[in-house]
Amino acid sequence: MTCGLLTWYGALATWENYSKHTYDFFKLPNVPIFYVYLIIPVGSLLWLIQLLRKQSRPGSASAEKQDDRGGDI
Repeated sequence: MTCGLLTWYGALATWENYSKHTYDFFKLPNVPIFYVYLIIPVGSLLWLIQLLRKQSRPGSASAEKQDDRGGDI
């Protein structure tokens, strides 16, 4: 739920700054601020995908007890 909200509101803030051509004149004077804001929805979306992958994996509780080669620890 949190990842979805971060993705949604981050995308709204990014789009708003993109459509207004907003710049941050104090820190990055020649870089549009939406480039910086774009990290929030993209990162949140990737986090959401990772959480959904872990949740949908059958036997995910036993998957934590295996090493990288798939064998038991």
